[in-house]
Amino acid sequence: MNAAQAPPSLYIRHNSYGFDGVGFYRISLEPFTNKKTGYGITFDLPAFRLQRIVYPLLVRAVTDKNPKAVAWGLIAWNLAGMVGLGLLGALLARDSGRDPIWGLTLSLLPPFALSLGLDTAEIIAGVFLLSGLLFLRRRRYVWASAALTVAALTRETTLVVSIAGVLVWLWNRVRHSEKKDTAPPWTFLVPMIVQGAWEIVLWARWGKIPLSQAKLVDQGAPFLGFYRAVRDALRFKTALNVFHLVLLITIVFFTVMVARELRHSLSPLHERVAWVFTAVAMPFYSGGIWFHHWGYMRALSEFLVLGVLIVLGSKRAATHRLWFWVVVWASIAIQLALYP
Repeated sequence: MNAAQAPPSLYIRHNSYGFDGVGFYRISLEPFTNKKTGYGITFDLPAFRLQRIVYPLLVRAVTDKNPKAVAWGLIAWNLAGMVGLGLLGALLARDSGRDPIWGLTLSLLPPFALSLGLDTAEIIAGVFLLSGLLFLRRRRYVWASAALTVAALTRETTLVVSIAGVLVWLWNRVRHSEKKDTAPPWTFLVPMIVQGAWEIVLWARWGKIPLSQAKLVDQGAPFLGFYRAVRDALRFKTALNVFHLVLLITIVFFTVMVARELRHSLSPLHERVAWVFTAVAMPFYSGGIWFHHWGYMRALSEFLVLGVLIVLGSKRAATHRLWFWVVVWASIAIQLALYP
């Protein structure tokens, strides 16, 4: 980053290496740029950064390329998204047979608190993902496909639901099972096709496939990144080490709890299969992801959202256990919002 060329509205700390929010700020100023450097900001992985286009487009739509307005627009859209998460969470909780108040569990998840503090896309992606899941539950397949498509263009990792949906449809076909609640395959194929087309556009423009650039950052040897994160946290050199250890232990316990409820949950099969995919992918996250809670909490967005829905859909999950996780997520989210 070149501080001399950056807009005055962009505050730059000394000795700071920046974060993804700076990339969204730059894309909001030039959503379809073909320049690696602009406004004093240089993309490290331009194709990868630009694939998450919806959040910056929403900001651009209400700011008209005004740098100062863009800085506030990033915050405003995420604040509006938090309201949307709460409303969608209440509707999904009710559809799961729970009191709508339990839907607050979804809006309190730590990745969304981080997204609010760092101007990243998890909140907006969560809104469209939850919208898609709600439409699927209510068999509004055209709207579900549209929502999942926008979710994928906001954060490509949400495609895990579309992949799971296609596999569930194929499984039902093999078994000659025609369940009424099985969505038609095009519901899930459309998001994958649109995302694939956008990947090709970015490949043609930048000479790199966005998903291939993501592998350089996100993936590593199984469990190696997690092991190093635990090892570093156990040094107890700072309070941050203790906080990291608490987060890592919380993730492990949450994984075990959701896995135990998989067979007993009434949540749709595509939600449960998608969660399994996110859980299997978790050990392969690189050290760059597990290095800091900024990385792994955001990477676990879909894992946590789907996990909460599975637990809410399980009649075995006692109320006191649900309250325990509400308190856990709320306390972590408040900590992350205050000290991201």
